[in-house]
Amino acid sequence: MAATLLIGVAAWVIWWGLLFFQVVRIDPLLRSLNVYRLDALGRFLVFVAPPLLIAAAFVAGALLRRPR
Repeated sequence: MAATLLIGVAAWVIWWGLLFFQVVRIDPLLRSLNVYRLDALGRFLVFVAPPLLIAAAFVAGALLRRPR
């Protein structure tokens, strides 16, 4: 549990840094999908969803590797 929390927080900090320093550009991707404005939920998902997916993948991998 603690490792998942640590992975999630680290992924969120890295994702925030990538967005803040514009290493990852969201605008061209959204324009290619014909999305020109994001509501509050859309901005929240862009900011939080990738780190949550990384943490979920870590949990899934940890559960699959657990000896029985």
